[in-house]
Amino acid sequence: MPHAVAVVGVAHSLTYSALEARANRVAARLRREGVQHGDLVALAFDRTPDAIVAQLAVLKTGAAYLPVDVTEPASRVTLLLQDARVRITLSDRASSQRLPQGVARSVVLEGDGELHSDDVGPDACEGHPDDLAYVMFTSGSTGRPNGVRIPHRGVLRLVLGGDYVDWNRATTFLQMAPLTFDASTFEIWGALLHGRRLVMFPERVPTIATLEAILQRERIDCLWLTSALFNSVIDERPECLSAVSQLLVGGEALSVAHVRRAQQQLPATQIINGYGPTECTTFACCYPIPTLDDRLVDSIPIGRPIGGTRVAVLDPQQQLVPVGVVGELYIGGDGVALGYHERPRATAERFVAAPTGQSGRLWYRTGDRVRWTGEGVLEFHGRLDAQLKLRGFRVEPGEIESACRQCPGVRDAAVVLDPAASGGQLVAFVIGDGAAPDPVIVKAWLAERLPGYMQPTAVVPIDAFPLTANGKVDRQTLVPRRYVLGDTTALRTAGAPRTATEATLVQLWRDLLQCEVVGIHDDFFALGGHSLLAVRMFAQIATRLGRHLPFSTLLSHGSIASLATLLDQPVAGNARSVSLVPLQVGGDRPPLLLLHGIGNEVWGFRELVACVGPGQPVFGVVASDHAALDASSLVERAARYVADLEILFPEGPLTLGGHCSGAVIAFEMARQLRSRGRDVPLLIVFDYCLEEEAVGIRARATNFASWITDDLLASPLSHNLGRIRSRSRLLMARWFSRSDHGAPRGDVRDRLGLWRLPAREVVRLERHLESFAAYRFECYGGRTVVFRARTRALTRTQPTADLGWRRVVSGALTVETVPGAHDTMLRTPFVARLGERVSVALGNACSSDTPRQASRETHAPTTVMAMAGRDD
Repeated sequence: MPHAVAVVGVAHSLTYSALEARANRVAARLRREGVQHGDLVALAFDRTPDAIVAQLAVLKTGAAYLPVDVTEPASRVTLLLQDARVRITLSDRASSQRLPQGVARSVVLEGDGELHSDDVGPDACEGHPDDLAYVMFTSGSTGRPNGVRIPHRGVLRLVLGGDYVDWNRATTFLQMAPLTFDASTFEIWGALLHGRRLVMFPERVPTIATLEAILQRERIDCLWLTSALFNSVIDERPECLSAVSQLLVGGEALSVAHVRRAQQQLPATQIINGYGPTECTTFACCYPIPTLDDRLVDSIPIGRPIGGTRVAVLDPQQQLVPVGVVGELYIGGDGVALGYHERPRATAERFVAAPTGQSGRLWYRTGDRVRWTGEGVLEFHGRLDAQLKLRGFRVEPGEIESACRQCPGVRDAAVVLDPAASGGQLVAFVIGDGAAPDPVIVKAWLAERLPGYMQPTAVVPIDAFPLTANGKVDRQTLVPRRYVLGDTTALRTAGAPRTATEATLVQLWRDLLQCEVVGIHDDFFALGGHSLLAVRMFAQIATRLGRHLPFSTLLSHGSIASLATLLDQPVAGNARSVSLVPLQVGGDRPPLLLLHGIGNEVWGFRELVACVGPGQPVFGVVASDHAALDASSLVERAARYVADLEILFPEGPLTLGGHCSGAVIAFEMARQLRSRGRDVPLLIVFDYCLEEEAVGIRARATNFASWITDDLLASPLSHNLGRIRSRSRLLMARWFSRSDHGAPRGDVRDRLGLWRLPAREVVRLERHLESFAAYRFECYGGRTVVFRARTRALTRTQPTADLGWRRVVSGALTVETVPGAHDTMLRTPFVARLGERVSVALGNACSSDTPRQASRETHAPTTVMAMAGRDD
C-alpha cells in the first residue's frame, strides 16, 4: 500500500512510498559520508517525520542509531557521544545548533532540498538478526550511563508475532515517548512494521488538552502511557481516552485505584500493564487487566512473558523457586540485548548464561523481585538494589550521588526517592567537606550534568548519614526527614497575590506542590514541579479559568506573576479557538487549510479532497469553542485562528481556501499571515460573490437550463423538500405581513435555506452575519484563484466576471468557471473537474518563481478562464 499514510506530522505527513524514497536518499547521503555496516550514528531530531526517516535511513546502511536529546546538558550529551565512540551525528538544522562541537562529524538534513532530490533505489544493506539496530542509554549504578545494545531480532520479537496487542485492531499509533526512551521502539516499529499510521505528538511534554485533541482528531486507537501520566489523565480527564481501544501502561507499578476508575470510565478500552527493562527491548511481560469491579486487589500483576520471551524466578543460588515464593526475575529470548556498549564488566554482571534447565543465549538479571501466583501470572515485589523508577524513567541513585561528590564542597551524598511528595521526588542528602554545602550551588552543578528527570528536587545538607546494623546508609531513615523544597532565595522573595488569577494559581500550586509557602515570583520547577505536575496544573487551569495553554508556556512563564499576566490577556495563549480536522494527511506540499461557509461543515470538502490527489495535505478549520465564534468582529475571529495556526504550524508556508462565506475568513487570515511575514503561496475562493449586476433574459434562460441539470436533478430528495418547506414559510410570512405588521417574518434560516438549524443557534448566526456585513476589505497582495460556479440562482442578480475580487486583490488573480451550482460544485459529478483544477493551481503556486510577497500597489492582470465549453 504505497499510498497509505505512514507518518503524520504537524507540518507534513508521509506515505509509505514517500517514507521509503526519503530514507533511501538519506541513506545514500550517509554512505557518501563514509557510514558503513556496523557503525553507530547519533540522531538528534525533534519528534517529527524526519526523525523516522533518519532512523530508517541509518538501518538501510547496515549501521545502528543512537538517539540523543539535545535539550539535556551539553556535558552529558558530550559524555554519551564519547562513550559510544560516535563518528557521525545526523540531525535537522535546529538540533544541530545545540549539539556539542568537536565530538563527532555533523551531517545536517537540509529539509526539502535534501529530501526531494532525484530518486535513489532501495539498495539496503543485508543484515543479520544479531546485527545492532540501536543503542539507548540508561542510568548507570557506577556513576556513568550504560548504553544498551539492541539487535534487530529484539525489535522483531517486540512487534511481530506477539499477542499482547491485537495488531489487527491497532490502526493508528501515537508516537509520544521521547526518542531516547525505549517505549518509542514499540510506538514506531509497532506501527510501521504492520503498515499502520504513526502520528507524531507535537509537544515535547504533553498537556492533557493537547493529548485529548490529537486522540480525537487522529482517532488514535493504540496508545502507550507511563504509569504516572496515566494517573494524571485519569485524575483530570479520563474521558479523553474513550476512543482508545488498547491502552498500554507501564514504567512503574500501577495504581489499583486508578485502574479501577479507568475501567469504570472507559468500559470499551482494554488496559494492558506492560513490563520490561530496556535491556529486553521495551516489553518482556504484559498483563491484559480483567475487570476489577469491587474485587479486593492489592496490586496489578505484570503478567506473562510475551512471544519470543522466556522468564525464570530464581533464588540467590540461581535455582527455581516454588510458586508463591519471591525471587529474582531472569529474562531470556530474542528480546535480550547484546550487552552494554563498551562496558564489559557491567555486561558480565547483568548478562549471564542460561540458568539450569533453561536454553537460549544470554539471559538478563533484572534485579526485580517477583513471584508466580496461583493464576500463573507474575507479581512485582520491588527491587533487590537501590535502583528507582520515577515517572517511567529508570534512575540509578549512584549516578546522581557520583555527580554530587564531584561538586566542590561536597564530600559525600545519598539520594533517595520521597514517594509521599507529589508524583514522587528525588532528594539528595549531602555532607560537606568542612562547611555545609549550599543547596543552590549543588543544584546548579547538577543541572549542568544531569538530565531533568535525574535532578533532585531538593538538596539537604546533613552532618552524617544514619547507618544500618551492617554499616550501610539507612535510606529508609532518610526518606521521612523534613526538607525545604526549592531554594531559600525564591521563598524570601515570595509575594502575596495581587489579582484573582494570581490567588487561584497560588492555591493551585499549594495543592499540587504540597508546599505551604508559595509566592507569585517563585519558580514552578524550583518549588519541586515537574512535567507531570505541569500536566495536572494546565488541566486545572483549563477547568478553573477556562484557558488551554501548551506546556511550552511554562518555559517562558515559570512564575505565578508571569503566568497570571498571560492568562489575564483576552486572546494570547488561547490554543483552543481553532481545531484542525484532518481530511488528508499525506503529501509534501504546504498544508491546505479549508474553511466552510455558514451552515456547512468541513466534511463537505471530503469529495473535493479525494479528487485533489494524495500529494496534498488538507485540514478543515473549525472553531472548537464559542470564544472564536463569539468574537466581536470577523477580524478578531480571524486573528484568533491565525494565532492558533502559528502554534500548530510554527514555520513553513500555508495555503488557505474557503467556500462561500468561509472565503472571507480565509481572505482575512491570509492577509494577517502575510502581514506577520508568513508565506501564503495561494488563496482559493470557492464561489463567493462580492459584486453583482442586473440579470437579462438570456442569462435567466441559461441559468434555468443549468439549474435543472446541475442543481435540481443532482440534489437529494431531502434537500429539495427542505427548499419547499423554506419557501412555504417565506410565502406565509409575506402573506400575513400585508395585513398584520406584527406577524412573524422569515428569519435567518429562511434567508439562507438552513431549515434544519436549531432555534438556539439563530441568535448566534444572526450575530455572525452582522460581523460579515460590518467587515471592510483591505487590499490583498498575494496570489489568488477564484472558482466560480457555472450555475447561478434563478432569481438573483448576475455576478460580475471576477465575482468582484479584482477590487480587493492586487496580486495575481485567476478566475475559473467550473461546472455545478454553488453547493453542487463540491459534490459528484462536478467535483472531479474542480479537484483537478485545484490540484493544478496548488502545484503552480508551489512551483512558481513569482515573488509571493507582492506589493499591494502592483496590480497583476486578471486571467478569466471559462471551462463550460469543455464540460458540456
